[in-house]
Amino acid sequence: MTEGEYSEVLHDNKLTNTDLKPENILFVNSDFTMTYNVEKKREERTVKSTSVRLVDFGSATFDHEHHSTIVSTRHYHAPEVLLELGWSQPCDVWSIGCILFEYYLGFTLFQVHPYLPAHCGCLDEPQCCTYVDGMDG
Repeated sequence: MTEGEYSEVLHDNKLTNTDLKPENILFVNSDFTMTYNVEKKREERTVKSTSVRLVDFGSATFDHEHHSTIVSTRHYHAPEVLLELGWSQPCDVWSIGCILFEYYLGFTLFQVHPYLPAHCGCLDEPQCCTYVDGMDG
């Protein structure tokens, strides 16, 4: 299954993971091949199978259960979480988008300062978050 397929299964069952992050997405089989990239002048690993499994459902919440105001890892907070507007399955979709950005470019979309409160309302207070150069409009 892909990340999107897992998300669809969860959401069809009215369940929000709330803690999607790279550490919770594991390859089913980590076998890989090594090839030399002449252009980059280095060895590169390519996984043989891209099938993944989601792990750590400890924070998963059904629609009918209490919804905490603080969910997910700060780097992957959806706007509705930051603004405390209430959340549901779309916050998982936002997290997946942020993770795919990170996988593709190799760095997080939103850099969060470790000394700030976990829930600083970055959309209302832009000084709380440092955005990736060129990504802040």
